[in-house]
Amino acid sequence: MIRRFVPLCAVVPFALGGCAQGTPNDAGPSPAAMPTGQSWIVVATGATPAASRTPTASPTPTASRSPARATSSSASPTAAVQPAASPCVGAHRPGVISLANVRPGTATAVVSWHHPGDDSVVDYRVTAISQDLLDGPQPQVPWSMVTPGRGCHTATATVTGLRPRTRYIFHVNADRVLHTQEGTQSLTVARSHVVSTT
Repeated sequence: MIRRFVPLCAVVPFALGGCAQGTPNDAGPSPAAMPTGQSWIVVATGATPAASRTPTASPTPTASRSPARATSSSASPTAAVQPAASPCVGAHRPGVISLANVRPGTATAVVSWHHPGDDSVVDYRVTAISQDLLDGPQPQVPWSMVTPGRGCHTATATVTGLRPRTRYIFHVNADRVLHTQEGTQSLTVARSHVVSTT
C-alpha cells in the first residue's frame, strides 16, 4: 500500500506567507527572514515603551503648571473681598420672606430682621398675630414703627401690648416708595415662627 503525502504548502493559504521551502521566484519571505523555531510574526521592539514614555512625560509639565494656576486662583478671592468693604445697597425682593428672630417677654417681644440697605424703604411696621383662639371680641393688633438707617444692618423693634403665655407669629412689613407712581407699597419681608410669651 502506497501512501502519498500532500505538501504542507497545498494546505496552508497563501495569505499566511506560504512555505519556508519555496522556489527563489516565490514572493514569500526567505528562510533567513524567518528564524527556525520562532513565530513568523515579527514585532518591532521598542515601539511600545516609546508610546508609554510619551504620556508619562506630558503630565510632568502639566503638574508643574498647576501650582502657577493655584497661585493665580488664590489671588482672585483677595480681589473679590475688596468690594465687600463698600456700603451694601441691596433691596427686598417681592415674594421673598426671611426669618425674623424674636426674644419674647411677658407682655413684650423684641423682633430683629435683616435690612439690606434698601433706600426705597421708608419705614418698617412690625406686628404680632395671636395663634390662640379667644371667645368674644378680638384684641387690637399692635403695630410698632421703625425707621431704617443707612446701609445694611440688623434692624430691631419692640412690640408691646402682648398677653402673657400666648402664642404669636410676628410679621415685618416694609413700606417702600414707588418710583414709578405716587404713594408707598407695603411688602412683607420677614416672619417668625410661632413664639410664646412668658
